[in-house]
Amino acid sequence: MVAVPPGLRPQAALLVVLFPPGSTLRPPWWWCYSCRRRRGTWERTHLRAHLSRPLWQYHHTESLLPYQPAGQDFYSLGGGRDLPLWAVRQVHYGHKALRYTLYCRHASFPLAVVLYAAILGREPAAERAGFVCFDLFRPRSGCKVQLALKCLPAGSHPSRLPSALLEFRVNNLRPLRPHLPHPCTPISALRWQTQDHDGNKILLQLLGFPLLQFDLPSLGGKPSPVLQ
Repeated sequence: MVAVPPGLRPQAALLVVLFPPGSTLRPPWWWCYSCRRRRGTWERTHLRAHLSRPLWQYHHTESLLPYQPAGQDFYSLGGGRDLPLWAVRQVHYGHKALRYTLYCRHASFPLAVVLYAAILGREPAAERAGFVCFDLFRPRSGCKVQLALKCLPAGSHPSRLPSALLEFRVNNLRPLRPHLPHPCTPISALRWQTQDHDGNKILLQLLGFPLLQFDLPSLGGKPSPVLQ
């Protein structure tokens, strides 16, 4: 394995990382149901071995010094370039987590934070320069599911993934309108599709009966009399 400096490769817009704490590395069944169980615990090496099996493929290694001297291995599903990369990174405190990390352009990062905070209806659970993290929910397995936004250096652009999108459940589309940089169009009775500031696809699922009917060609862009 050859470590690839981050600046020498295109940064995929979406990354999925599993954070298993300490030695209790049992992943949620809906993420890694085919991993082998051994003596009631899940070893990080077993997870990496699972990611090395078909249809998974090794993608590259990044140095995370001083946090992880051994480096961080990344994997792709079927070698597809239009799908998110996956990785396993051990933490030594807190709960295990499944984190979706969305990389943003430097100029669009603050706008993306406002947009996704409005969609989720909550403030970030963690925040530092160039990084925010939202806690989405915690299923019965105890593994937190998170959405993180990470700012790329000025001049860097994330590589969009045509076959990947983020879907969220929302109660109402009207409060989101001021934050949407692109039109939001219906694709079914309860689902509307739009994009964020970097062109990443977003699917919004309305809870309950849709408040906005199909006589609205789009939400965002041009004002709609129904939303005024």
